[in-house]
Amino acid sequence: MAVITKSIGVATGRDYSSISSWESAQQGNLVSLQEIHKGECYADSSYFDESVTISGSTTSSDYYMYLTVAEGNRHDGTKSGGGVVIDRQGGAYSYGVYAPDSYTFLEYLRVTGLNGGNSVVCIGIMDGGGEGHSGVVIKDCIVHDISTNCNTSTGFWGIVSTCNNAKIINCQVFNMSRTSAESSWTVGLGCTISTSKTINCSAFNITDTNGSAVGIHGGRGNGAVINCISLGASGGYSTDFNVTYPFSSDDCKKNISSDHTAPSTARCNTVLTTDVSGNTGYTVKDADGYFITKSVQEGDVFINITDKKTSVIASVDSETQLTLNDSDVAGNSKSYRVNADGKYFKTTANNYISTTYGSENLLLLDSSDAVDYGVGHGTDSNVPTDDIIDNTRPDSACDVGCYQNMASGTCPEQWIDEWNRYNILARSSESICIKVDSNTNGSNTFKIISGSDS
Repeated sequence: MAVITKSIGVATGRDYSSISSWESAQQGNLVSLQEIHKGECYADSSYFDESVTISGSTTSSDYYMYLTVAEGNRHDGTKSGGGVVIDRQGGAYSYGVYAPDSYTFLEYLRVTGLNGGNSVVCIGIMDGGGEGHSGVVIKDCIVHDISTNCNTSTGFWGIVSTCNNAKIINCQVFNMSRTSAESSWTVGLGCTISTSKTINCSAFNITDTNGSAVGIHGGRGNGAVINCISLGASGGYSTDFNVTYPFSSDDCKKNISSDHTAPSTARCNTVLTTDVSGNTGYTVKDADGYFITKSVQEGDVFINITDKKTSVIASVDSETQLTLNDSDVAGNSKSYRVNADGKYFKTTANNYISTTYGSENLLLLDSSDAVDYGVGHGTDSNVPTDDIIDNTRPDSACDVGCYQNMASGTCPEQWIDEWNRYNILARSSESICIKVDSNTNGSNTFKIISGSDS
């Protein structure tokens, strides 16, 4: 298998000055060539002012178009952390990177701008023919600060795939808004087909004035949503997750929301309680009057949707009764759901370092609900072994969302070469290690910035 790598940037010596010119020159029958065509973007300028379409190639799972960012030029996981940026200027555009070619691999891109009336997709594929495509992977990408008044029936999507067997991994979308009178969608990220997977992704502050605001879309049927966090969706109709609840699947697990929609294997959906006495001995019936305790298990999460309260089920005492760990959670004639796991009604203040508009820092607090809550790669091979900025995730319990919180005393290693700078993010409790290659020419300057001091 040959990998044909070409450089993309405006500096002297690059193979192509734009992503579109690389795609146009490198597309073809990659299967007959038996080649992967890889474009490596460099942050030679502030941003790429273009909309990119990756289409027209014959591809397979072995031979495909691969768009990435060169080491030392990647974002640091924040919107102000450099990297290769696609930012359409001076008008309304429909997309940032549109990738209908099957098996396209996209990673480390940051997309912003696209503000205007025609924005539909920031990164990915979203069209009626998407289901005829397969295997698109989008990893370690960020979409942020995009506002549109698009009125298309397909809505406005941040990172999306409508193709079969797609994966969206370690991606983050925040500050997306739509103000159109069209009652359509604004969706942060997700897949629309049941064979696809959304894993360790984060969505925050997705809004739609008149339509439906959705943080993470999970696909029709039993599309997998694993280790994801979505907080703060708002608008005409808002939901942090939009997932068809699987009743007999383990494909949705360890998700966190600020409402009741974090998906998990559903033991019981929309039930009512009766005959409540104290904190134990609840007789739980569904809306049709049937006892539901046969379908729930000890350790499941009992969700009071009406009062926004939850409790782990301590025991299932009989066919008609169960006991909760926490008090003041149940009550007569309330709407409930029982899920296998998940964390619900969580706030941004408890999870992110800063959600102040314009200076967001969505790295996890040490005390975040997301820390150590997710399932690791050792348990589920779908889970990535690293996070959005290449910090290693543990094989056991990893963090939910695109970031892996680095515990106190750990020291992620990043090389800094003579041509590039690298931003290293750490909280006050962390160590910062700087390793300099002894062969590096010239002097090295390091600046440690803490708040406004440096």
